[in-house]
Amino acid sequence: MKTGIPQNLIERVKQILPYPEIFSIKLKERIIPEIRRKTFLDSWRGIFRTTKYNEKDRRKVITELEKLIKSKNIFLS
Repeated sequence: MKTGIPQNLIERVKQILPYPEIFSIKLKERIIPEIRRKTFLDSWRGIFRTTKYNEKDRRKVITELEKLIKSKNIFLS
Protein backbone atom coordinates (compact mmCIF):
# COMPACT_ATOMS: atom_id res chain seq x y z
CA MET A 1 0.00 0.00 0.00
CA LYS A 2 2.73 2.42 0.85
CA THR A 3 4.52 2.10 -2.48
CA GLY A 4 1.53 1.69 -4.81
CA ILE A 5 1.43 -0.42 -7.94
CA PRO A 6 4.91 -1.60 -9.01
CA GLN A 7 6.32 0.51 -11.84
CA ASN A 8 7.19 -2.49 -14.00
CA LEU A 9 3.91 -4.37 -13.51
CA ILE A 10 2.77 -3.99 -17.11
CA GLU A 11 6.07 -5.21 -18.56
CA ARG A 12 6.20 -8.11 -16.09
CA VAL A 13 2.66 -9.21 -16.96
CA LYS A 14 3.55 -9.16 -20.65
CA GLN A 15 6.62 -11.31 -19.92
CA ILE A 16 4.94 -13.98 -17.83
CA LEU A 17 1.53 -14.27 -19.48
CA PRO A 18 1.11 -15.48 -23.04
CA TYR A 19 -2.06 -13.36 -23.28
CA PRO A 20 -1.67 -10.25 -21.07
CA GLU A 21 -5.20 -9.09 -21.87
CA ILE A 22 -6.37 -11.99 -19.68
CA PHE A 23 -4.82 -10.18 -16.71
CA SER A 24 -6.95 -7.12 -17.44
CA ILE A 25 -10.09 -9.24 -17.77
CA LYS A 26 -9.37 -11.08 -14.51
CA LEU A 27 -8.78 -7.79 -12.71
CA LYS A 28 -12.10 -6.45 -13.93
CA GLU A 29 -14.24 -9.57 -13.56
CA ARG A 30 -12.79 -11.39 -10.55
CA ILE A 31 -10.16 -9.53 -8.53
CA ILE A 32 -11.79 -6.11 -8.15
CA PRO A 33 -15.21 -7.59 -7.28
CA GLU A 34 -13.52 -9.76 -4.66
CA ILE A 35 -11.76 -6.76 -3.12
CA ARG A 36 -15.08 -4.90 -3.05
CA ARG A 37 -16.60 -7.54 -0.75
CA LYS A 38 -16.87 -6.31 2.82
CA THR A 39 -15.29 -9.51 4.15
CA PHE A 40 -12.17 -8.97 2.03
CA LEU A 41 -10.71 -6.46 4.46
CA ASP A 42 -10.79 -9.00 7.30
CA SER A 43 -9.13 -11.59 5.07
CA TRP A 44 -6.49 -9.07 4.02
CA ARG A 45 -5.69 -8.26 7.62
CA GLY A 46 -5.34 -11.96 8.40
CA ILE A 47 -3.09 -12.65 5.42
CA PHE A 48 -0.71 -9.83 6.33
CA ARG A 49 -1.12 -10.36 10.09
CA THR A 50 -1.91 -6.74 10.72
CA THR A 51 -4.78 -4.49 11.69
CA LYS A 52 -3.43 -1.40 9.96
CA TYR A 53 -5.37 -1.86 6.70
CA ASN A 54 -8.70 -0.07 6.66
CA GLU A 55 -11.56 0.87 4.36
CA LYS A 56 -9.58 3.78 2.93
CA ASP A 57 -6.77 1.42 1.90
CA ARG A 58 -9.25 -0.98 0.30
CA ARG A 59 -10.82 1.83 -1.74
CA LYS A 60 -7.36 3.05 -2.79
CA VAL A 61 -6.43 -0.41 -4.10
CA ILE A 62 -9.68 -0.62 -6.08
CA THR A 63 -9.15 2.86 -7.53
CA GLU A 64 -5.57 2.10 -8.57
CA LEU A 65 -6.53 -1.19 -10.20
CA GLU A 66 -9.38 0.48 -12.09
CA LYS A 67 -7.00 3.19 -13.30
CA LEU A 68 -4.62 0.50 -14.49
CA ILE A 69 -7.38 -1.16 -16.53
CA LYS A 70 -8.60 2.13 -18.03
CA SER A 71 -5.19 3.46 -18.97
CA LYS A 72 -5.50 3.08 -22.75
CA ASN A 73 -5.99 -0.69 -22.65
CA ILE A 74 -2.33 -1.17 -21.77
CA PHE A 75 -2.60 -4.92 -21.74
CA LEU A 76 -3.96 -5.08 -25.26
CA SER A 77 -0.87 -3.65 -26.93
